[in-house]
Amino acid sequence: ILKLGYHTFFDKISIDISGALYLQSNQKILSNQSRIKQTKPDTEIFNCEEKVNVSIKGFILEGLKTDYDYNKASNSKSVGVFCYKAKKVNIEKNIFRNFTYAAVSGLRELDHFAFKFNRVENEFTEDWAKIAPGKKDNAGIAVGGKNIVVFQNYFQNSSQGILIAENSE
Repeated sequence: ILKLGYHTFFDKISIDISGALYLQSNQKILSNQSRIKQTKPDTEIFNCEEKVNVSIKGFILEGLKTDYDYNKASNSKSVGVFCYKAKKVNIEKNIFRNFTYAAVSGLRELDHFAFKFNRVENEFTEDWAKIAPGKKDNAGIAVGGKNIVVFQNYFQNSSQGILIAENSE
């Protein structure tokens, strides 16, 4: 659990992690292009599930790239940020690389979600699609809820790009 303070700054560092970093309500985490790479399969980097007023800005987040499981699909935690049922989430000026489900996942009950000025860059090749049986679907982001803003982002090599669940506002 990230409890270093409610406004936490990461200078330019590079770390590999093997678990999730759990954010708190009213927490802003800021970075000067710190690189965090996930080494554990089916595990998010940042978890802000059911939290309120969270900001994530300026990181380079990298997924494992090889942990795709089609049977989990929308329940997968192979993501950079997992924000199910979160409120007032701002994700800005980050680079997301090679998350096998999505850079950000929050398919239900998000409220006031903003995804601005981010880059989602995937290196998935045709060989990636042959890792395991089944279809390989990769979303840039997969979110749902109300008051969703997706503004001036760049998506590269994503089969679905922006996925916003039906009945979202």
